[in-house]
Amino acid sequence: MASRCGHHKTPLHPVYVRIPPNPTITRKMSSSHDTIPNRKPSSFVAFPARNALSDCYLPILTPFSQPPSMSNCVSVHIGLFTGHFGYSSLMPQFRHPYVKAISFRRHGARETPGKGKRSVMSSAITTSFKEKLGLKDYVAYGFGDMAINFTFGSLGMFVVYFYTDIVGISAAAVGTLMLISRSFDGIIDVCVGTLVDKTHSRWGKARPWLLFGAIPFGILTVTLFAVPQHASDTVKIIYIFISYNLLMIAFSSMAIPYGTLNSLVTQDQGQREKLNLSRMFLAQCGILIITNATMPLVNAFGGGQMGWVLAYVVLSVIACALFWVVFGTQKERVKIAKGTKKKSQYPFKVEVKAWLKNKYWFMAFGFLAFFHVAYSLTQGSLVYYAKYYLHQPDAVGVLTLAYLLPAMVGILACTKLFPKFGKTRVVIVCLVVSIIAYILPLFAKESYSFIVFTQIMKGIVYGPILGSIWAFFPDTIEYGYWKTKIRVEGLLYSGGSLGQKIGLGIGTAMVGWVLAAGGYDGAKAVQSAGAMGAIDMIYVWLPIIFFAVCIVLMAMYRIDKIFPKVMSDLADWKVNGAPAPDAEFQKLLDEADAKASDK
Repeated sequence: MASRCGHHKTPLHPVYVRIPPNPTITRKMSSSHDTIPNRKPSSFVAFPARNALSDCYLPILTPFSQPPSMSNCVSVHIGLFTGHFGYSSLMPQFRHPYVKAISFRRHGARETPGKGKRSVMSSAITTSFKEKLGLKDYVAYGFGDMAINFTFGSLGMFVVYFYTDIVGISAAAVGTLMLISRSFDGIIDVCVGTLVDKTHSRWGKARPWLLFGAIPFGILTVTLFAVPQHASDTVKIIYIFISYNLLMIAFSSMAIPYGTLNSLVTQDQGQREKLNLSRMFLAQCGILIITNATMPLVNAFGGGQMGWVLAYVVLSVIACALFWVVFGTQKERVKIAKGTKKKSQYPFKVEVKAWLKNKYWFMAFGFLAFFHVAYSLTQGSLVYYAKYYLHQPDAVGVLTLAYLLPAMVGILACTKLFPKFGKTRVVIVCLVVSIIAYILPLFAKESYSFIVFTQIMKGIVYGPILGSIWAFFPDTIEYGYWKTKIRVEGLLYSGGSLGQKIGLGIGTAMVGWVLAAGGYDGAKAVQSAGAMGAIDMIYVWLPIIFFAVCIVLMAMYRIDKIFPKVMSDLADWKVNGAPAPDAEFQKLLDEADAKASDK
C-alpha cells in the first residue's frame, strides 16, 4: 500500500483516521527536517477537500522507511498552517476501531497581532478507551447508589433506633447482632464477587443482577421493619437476625455487581472517575432524602411500626425503579482481549493467586478500611459531642448537613481536580486538611458556631476523598490484568466492599469500647472526666490516627505514574491478542483444563 512522494523516493505509508463532520479542509504540508531525524523536507501529507455531513476515514501518508508496526508506534502532529509534520509516540492503524478521532487544538506558536504569525494547530491520533457517554449516562449510573443508600443510609440512621425504641429490643442485643451480621456480610461480598465474575448472559455479567435482584432487595428491606409485634423477645431477636442477614445477602447481590459495572462500562480512567463522582454525589442525595423524608413518611402513615413498614414500601418501590434505570441505560462495553481466557473458566485458586499479586489493590483496600474506621468514629461520636460538649442534642441534624452539603460540592470539584493533579495527590492533601480540621475543636470545644465551621471544613475535603474511593478499584483491576494476564473484576471489587464493611464494623465497635473504657453512663446528665476524655478520643484523636495511616498508604500508592503504560499495553492486547499468563498461572490453568477433560 506504500506510495512514493512526487519528487523524492521516500515511501509513504497510509494511516487511516476518522474525521468528524467538518467544513472543507484542503492543505498541503511539507515536513521540516528538524522534526523527523534523517529526513529531508520533501515528504508531503495531503488532506483532500471534503465537506461531508458524516464521519469519514482519511488517509494520511507517513514518511517512514517501513510501515509502522505495533512495536514501533508513532504519533502524528500536523500543523495546518506552518507545514509542520512530526512524530512521537502514537498507534497508527488501518481503520482501527480504537483510533477514535482527530482532535484539533492550539499547539506551538500562537497568533500574535502585528507579527504575522499564524496559529499552529495539531492533531494526535491516539488509542482511546473513551466511550460515547453523555450526562444522562453518568446521572443514570449514579441513581444506583442513590437506591442503595435508601437502605444503607437507613441501616446507619434508623435501624438501631427502630429496634430499641419501637420494637423494644435491648441496645446490647442489637449491637451484638449488628457486629455478627457485618462480619457475615463481608464474607457474602466475596462470594457474590466470585459469582459475578462467572456470570455470562445476553445482558452482560453485572446488569442481570440489577434486573432480577431489585425486587427481592426491596421486599427484604421492608421485612426488616415487619418484626412480629406480639412475639417474645427471643423470637424477635431470631427474626431480626434472619431478616437482617437475608437483606445483607440481597444488598451484596446488588451493590457488588453495581460497583463492578463501573469497570465494564468503560476502560477510560477519566470516564470511570466521572461515573464514580456521579455515584458518590447521588449517594449523598440519597442519604439526605432518607434523613429528611423518612420520619415525615412514617408520621403520614400513622406512625408506629406499621408507619415504618409502609414508609419503606414507598422507598423500596422507588429504589427498584432506580435500579432498573441503571440496567436500562448502562451498557457493558469492555471486552477482554483476544487470547484471554474467559473468566468463568478461571479456577478459584487462580483468581485468588492473581488477587494476591496485585499490590495496589491491597493498598486501596487498606485505605478504604482505615478511612471507614475514621468515618464511622466521626459519625458515631457526633451525637455524644453535641449532647455533652455543645449541650444541644438536636444539633446533630445541623452538624450533619454542615458536613454533607460541602462534601457534595467537593465531589463536583473532583471533575477539575483529578485530571489536573491526579487522584492520589488530591486525596493526600485532603487527608492533611482533615487532620487539621479534627484538631481545631480542641481550641473551642463548646463553641457551637466554631464546631459548625470545622464540620464544613471536614465536609469540603471529605467530598474529594469520597469521590476517589471507588475509583481506585477499577484502576487496580486493570493493573492486575496487566501484571498477571488474568482479568478478575468481581472478586477484586467485592474485596474492596469487604474493606468498607470491616472498617465500618470496627469503627462502630470502637465507639462503644472507648466509651465503656472511659466510664460513660448514658443515664447520667453529667459525665465523668474519663467519659468526656473518651468522647474526645473518638471524636478527635482516633480519626486523626487513622487518617495518618491513610496518608502513608496513599504515599505508597503510585499506580497513577504507571497507568498510562498499563493502558497502552492493554490497547495493544486488544489488537494483537493478550500474551499468555505467566508460567505459574498457566500451570494452574492447565491442571484445571486436565481435570475438566477427565470429567
